[in-house]
Amino acid sequence: MLRDIAVNEFSTLRWNFQEDVVKYASQNINKIGVSRDKVSDFGVEAAVDLLFEMKMRVSSVNWAGGF
Repeated sequence: MLRDIAVNEFSTLRWNFQEDVVKYASQNINKIGVSRDKVSDFGVEAAVDLLFEMKMRVSSVNWAGGF
């Protein structure tokens, strides 16, 4: 059963984008608040593909210190 909750990547700063997505999905979490820096490091197109493959939706995009 999918949990209709989202987890923000700032909760797992030491994990990379792929670890976040795979581990959240393994816990049946279907939404993620992505970190712009982690997505950039992983690659935008690769991130989109992984999110689609893992059936995960983006709940928000965070960009700390970007101003």
